[in-house]
Amino acid sequence: MGQSRSISPGHEYDLTGPNDQIADKLRQGAPREPVTMLRFTPFDPAPKMAEVIAIHHDGRELRVVKGAPAAVATVALMTREIDAELQRLDAAGYRTLGVTCGPSGKLAFIGLIAFGDPPGADSRALLAQLQSLGLRCVSTDKDRDPLR
Repeated sequence: MGQSRSISPGHEYDLTGPNDQIADKLRQGAPREPVTMLRFTPFDPAPKMAEVIAIHHDGRELRVVKGAPAAVATVALMTREIDAELQRLDAAGYRTLGVTCGPSGKLAFIGLIAFGDPPGADSRALLAQLQSLGLRCVSTDKDRDPLR
């Protein structure tokens, strides 16, 4: 098994790197053999997606898109199961990314990546101190205030 490494155009990238939970989920829809990356489009806030176009060693094109689930759903059908999981994760306060993989025009929604970033232990005290100075503090996370 090879190690995961940064990818750049024309270089092979072995998708069978070291174990970690996010990489394991991403590998479920990824080829086990090295692929040659043709183009990497970093995250762009306008379409809310990042994209890789690669060629599998047997010549097949592979497209991977990661980004805001609603944006990713414009390039691949979101199943009811994935939509239900997205709603559950959103209700629990997670920030979520969608991931698709496959040949261009036939992408499959292969999963979600959920990120939790709860307030730090000192957040309540810091907010109280700021409020005592006359500052009005508001939550910017989807109108949720986990400190109440």
